[in-house]
Amino acid sequence: MKYKSIFVLAGLLALALPACSLDLGGNPTPVSNAITVPTSASTNDVLFQDDFSNSDSGWETGDYSGDTLSYLNGTYDIYSQSEGSVLWGVAGQNFTDLVLDVDATQVSGPEDDNNAYGIYCRRTGEDYSDAYAFFISGDGYYSIIKITGGEFTPLVDWDTSDAINLGDASNHLKASCVGDELTFWVNGTQVADTHDSTYTSGDIALAAGSMETTGTEVQFDNIVVTTP
Repeated sequence: MKYKSIFVLAGLLALALPACSLDLGGNPTPVSNAITVPTSASTNDVLFQDDFSNSDSGWETGDYSGDTLSYLNGTYDIYSQSEGSVLWGVAGQNFTDLVLDVDATQVSGPEDDNNAYGIYCRRTGEDYSDAYAFFISGDGYYSIIKITGGEFTPLVDWDTSDAINLGDASNHLKASCVGDELTFWVNGTQVADTHDSTYTSGDIALAAGSMETTGTEVQFDNIVVTTP
């Protein structure tokens, strides 16, 4: 089961409660990705990359009562209907220090864009329930979260940034997990930096969740993991 309760966020996210997903009932038309942000791959050694053109490249897939992880039209598609929870899929890799770049497109979301989507690094523990998460939301918030046993604790509390493209739009996300330093960029702008030494290695994952009864669909593409 890939549902992990999320967190309380005043003014943005409601208290997470487990909920059953509703039937997806089809996929909206993907939003074209119009942004171009150079990745770290031009100067650093590439450890892993995927453009999701090969549906056998190893990412986790599944249907959880209508909430889905799938390869779709050359992207990695996450649809989450379960209110207050995050659906995530792992790559089946293991890294220590890394820089991760990925394009993320919100295809659909709640009317108020009250959701969360992004990147996990150092995913480990029982059922991969420990990790660091780098989230943005469709209404312009960002945060860095420590996940311990499935419980979410902000290391950088939720705040807004003009760097985030709002609503059904594309954003280039970049996360650096190097030693105890965790850094987050959105569309080339550094939005957060913090330190935590709890986790030192683990898998990467992509994630999305809705904080409303209306679901969120996010498509990820062009993931590149490089050395710091």
